Amino acid sequence: MDSLLTWFRTRPVTAVFVGIVFYLAFIRLLRFQRVRALKKKYGYGPSLNAIASDSKAGNSFPRIAGRPDVKLTPREAQEITLTVNQLEMPGLMRIAVAFALFKTYSIPTISEILLQSKQLSHPTISEILLQSKQLSTAENVSKRYADTAVLISTWTSCPIVDLTRINLKQEEADPRHAIAIARTNWLHTRWPNIKNEDFIYTMSLFVLEPIRWARLYGWRELLPIEQEAFFVLWKEIGHRMNIRDIPEMLQDLIDWTERYEETAMVPAQSNYEVGQYTLDYILSNFTERFGVRKIMRQISLCLIEPRVRTAFLLPEPSLMSQAITSVVMSFFAIKARYFDLPRFKRVEYIPRDVPPEKLKEKLPRFHPTIFDKVPWYKPEPKGISRIWQNILLKIGYLDEEDIPSSKYKSKGYRLEECGPIALEQGSRACGSDEDGG
Repeated sequence: MDSLLTWFRTRPVTAVFVGIVFYLAFIRLLRFQRVRALKKKYGYGPSLNAIASDSKAGNSFPRIAGRPDVKLTPREAQEITLTVNQLEMPGLMRIAVAFALFKTYSIPTISEILLQSKQLSHPTISEILLQSKQLSTAENVSKRYADTAVLISTWTSCPIVDLTRINLKQEEADPRHAIAIARTNWLHTRWPNIKNEDFIYTMSLFVLEPIRWARLYGWRELLPIEQEAFFVLWKEIGHRMNIRDIPEMLQDLIDWTERYEETAMVPAQSNYEVGQYTLDYILSNFTERFGVRKIMRQISLCLIEPRVRTAFLLPEPSLMSQAITSVVMSFFAIKARYFDLPRFKRVEYIPRDVPPEKLKEKLPRFHPTIFDKVPWYKPEPKGISRIWQNILLKIGYLDEEDIPSSKYKSKGYRLEECGPIALEQGSRACGSDEDGG
């Protein structure tokens, strides 16, 4: 051993090179351990036999040939997607979901034929949001995003319970998933004119956008079994939300979505207005100092697909901005794949595991673990943290609007109250019935 150390000391360049090689090999070993475990448990999954592409939209997805080897249950699918969302690529998946939600607003309001015939139309997502004023102010935008994040995180992370069963196990007695579904169903009854096709399209984006973002910007593509898991999970959520005619296979959903975008995603002023409100809110999380927010706006435009930009009436980014964005995204993907240790602690938006006595409370409230600039549901700081907050307020680093308070429901959220503030009192109507009447 002493002779080996002496040899390295006399050859520092060689020692550094050997150290780098061992470190990269160690990263490689750890980085793919969950991939290997997944393949060992489920096999590689459905075969990839073609690529579905849309030159106009700039989309392409692996074509999945079916499930000949294994059929995932919703609970298994949930565990697989949680590993992707919370351990493998938490930051990228959160961005993918945010852009998926943003993308739903690119569907216009009223077809030309219905306008000419003066018939009552079926307003789509963007018009309904404008009419309901859910996205008409910065505060409403931030509240809707916070509530949507809470609900989506509850659907995708809290245990999926079969309410027809009795004698549930302790870990299955968590009602949050069922309450979040019931609350969402009740809210949807307030806008009965939303088309079933819009529900399918929205659901499809929460399946397809994570797949697309991992392929374009992740440190690896999602395995076919992981892609199937996103589909199985969201299909189950869709059924619990009473969405009809959901395609039976992932490839069917891909094809359906492409056809729907070709016909339904066209420019509209309502898309533009909702898009601006939403994009402004997303970018508000970045400082205006040193032009950071302007840079992030250009990067955001580059990350939005051409067809979606057109539907939102957004300008096309410059070639320089596109090149810079490509370099930045590639840098983070390469860094994560070859140089970063894998994450061992889960990144949870809401706590999945809570004490049983907390769930048994009559009116339980919960706090997210991740917060945007507008601090909805963030607890008010105490002790040294409160003193530090007051110092930042005094020196102007924080604004009064940036600190937790009763205005932003600092005591936490109740799933039964998520949604527009005016509809909070309607929470009693949803109970825990997933049929949402």
